[in-house]
Amino acid sequence: MNKLEKTIDDYVKRAMFYQDIPGISIIITNENETIYSQGFGFINIAGKDPITERTIFHMASITKLFVATAMMQLVEKGKININERLIYYIPGFVLKDKRHKDITILHLLSHTSGIPDCADYGWEEAEYDQKALNRYVHNLEDLRLLFQPGNKFQYSNIAYEILGYLIEVISEKEFEAYVDEHILRPLDMKDSTLLYRDKHYGKIAAPHTKNQEKKVVQSRIYPYHRAHAPSSTLTSNAVDMSKWAIMNLNRGIFNGNRILQESSYQQMWTPVASMKGEQEKIGLGWFISKHNHFSMLGHDGSDIGFRSSFGMIPEKNLSIGIFANIDNISTRRIMRSIFDILLETPEKN
Repeated sequence: MNKLEKTIDDYVKRAMFYQDIPGISIIITNENETIYSQGFGFINIAGKDPITERTIFHMASITKLFVATAMMQLVEKGKININERLIYYIPGFVLKDKRHKDITILHLLSHTSGIPDCADYGWEEAEYDQKALNRYVHNLEDLRLLFQPGNKFQYSNIAYEILGYLIEVISEKEFEAYVDEHILRPLDMKDSTLLYRDKHYGKIAAPHTKNQEKKVVQSRIYPYHRAHAPSSTLTSNAVDMSKWAIMNLNRGIFNGNRILQESSYQQMWTPVASMKGEQEKIGLGWFISKHNHFSMLGHDGSDIGFRSSFGMIPEKNLSIGIFANIDNISTRRIMRSIFDILLETPEKN
């Protein structure tokens, strides 16, 4: 173990202690290879099975980056125009607000459509059949927009369910099948899927939360519902996510194969709207912020029992993935602290 690895290991162990994290998996890559991959803690609080680089985690909203990639692939093929209105592609799409006719694909990708966020994910009454997403999108007719499309940013998981359904309509494939064929398999992400996994599959990290007594307990609910596949159901591990990271640091190229054109990254990484206080901006799927004077791109994930963060500093050809099996913690803080260690330039608060 070199000095850098020991510094990261020591920091992560402290973070786990202070945040009561049962298990966490961390990857660091440059544009060529994985330079750090380590698991800490255990799959569940029973403490029998250790976290490894092969342990499967629920990625939550990091899934949205895969949706954005899939959409841009379809743009490159001339099948979608991101400035076109949604109803051009899905004429039957209706909301209880006439302004829905003004929603464009760009609005959905950038969380500027005015569509509210999901109030109930239905984890306890999960649906697994291939029509779940179709039913969900066509049962939104009682929704009202929060503002005129394009006016400002408002995070919306529902917008990404709609994008997932649009991918089905345009590609004539199930959403999960399209992503598997055009992203996961070309990247050799063999342990990754958007479909439901058997909970007894031995390499899966169990979800955890804290009870009223602030004690860590295993959640009885695993966050899966097929209608929410586009916004959150990717499951993956450090080995596979390192391939995803390397592809993005190389602007769409992995092992000599082009998954996405560099021009698509220019579009995705161009700010469309700002968050409150201008501290962070949104592109097409990707959040854009600053770490010191460097531009940082990525996405966090948050669902019952899990937290995750994926971030890149392209200027330094570095990426970090943090995957934890407990909610109500800050994987982003851990990620930023590790960037500080790598860059040896602590961020000033």
